[in-house]
Amino acid sequence: MTRRLLLTTLLAVLAFTPGRALAQDRYAELTNAGIAAMRRGDYRGAETQFLEALGEAERSGRDDNRVAACLNNLATVYRRQVRYLESERMLLRALTIRERLNGREHPDVAVVLNNLGTVQLRLKRYPSAEASYRRALAIREKVYGKEHARVATVLDNLGVLAVEQKLLNEAEPLYRRALAIREKALKPEHADIGTSWVNLAELALRRERYEDAETFYKRGLAIREKVGGRLHQDLIEPMTGLGEVHRATGRKAEAAAAYDRALAIGEKQRPEVPSDFSQRFENYARLLRDMGRAADATQVETRAATFLGPPRRAAR
Repeated sequence: MTRRLLLTTLLAVLAFTPGRALAQDRYAELTNAGIAAMRRGDYRGAETQFLEALGEAERSGRDDNRVAACLNNLATVYRRQVRYLESERMLLRALTIRERLNGREHPDVAVVLNNLGTVQLRLKRYPSAEASYRRALAIREKVYGKEHARVATVLDNLGVLAVEQKLLNEAEPLYRRALAIREKALKPEHADIGTSWVNLAELALRRERYEDAETFYKRGLAIREKVGGRLHQDLIEPMTGLGEVHRATGRKAEAAAAYDRALAIGEKQRPEVPSDFSQRFENYARLLRDMGRAADATQVETRAATFLGPPRRAAR
């Protein structure tokens, strides 16, 4: 599932008086600190900074565009922490402010709608998620044109939504269109192109097209490693995906190596994200037991629980 952050840091234009300029500087300082904390995976720290920035913004009026930007950023933090209802509340308030101040077809409204759709997807409110994504897509196509990279972001999310509902035939053209747009609009090693390849790999894995899945995972993995480094939490998805491919095709040693690298990243980064990959680490433990490594399997379950929580069911 796509994990790319959508951060808006649009500062309201203020009259340049010493007091107000100081307040604006403080708001910018807190917002930038929150974004920096977000990028290094410090979500508690990001929440603290964004809440302080929100307080600064609200002093100039509750309908300030900066308030909406803070609410959107807080919503992203809460989504990363699996606090979906809190995230949704932030986004609904941000949406109301953006629509009132900027109009219903403003690109900032599309940012909030796209993020709202993602939270609604996580809450399994699929019709609401689709409505939010479709409205965001319509705004972006109108504002930027149909070949813009920001259009590709929404197409990707619609593809994820289709996969979640097991509508695999609907997902592929959405993913393919997003990739085509990105390859035309972005540099070859842009992070979003990596996301497209990982999404296509996930789709191929579900279809048991293992050769395609392996190729796509490796392409996405190479880009993500170059962009974020070898220990970034965004590598967990393609590494566990490769583990699944190797396990399904009988390459047990390669599967174990891929799973273990993903597990080591999770342990080090301790990402506060939903346990999307718990089933994959359960499969890793099951693989080890099949290989006669029961003690190692138990250790894997313990290690995974440190950042994913306990397994949903015991691996056998």
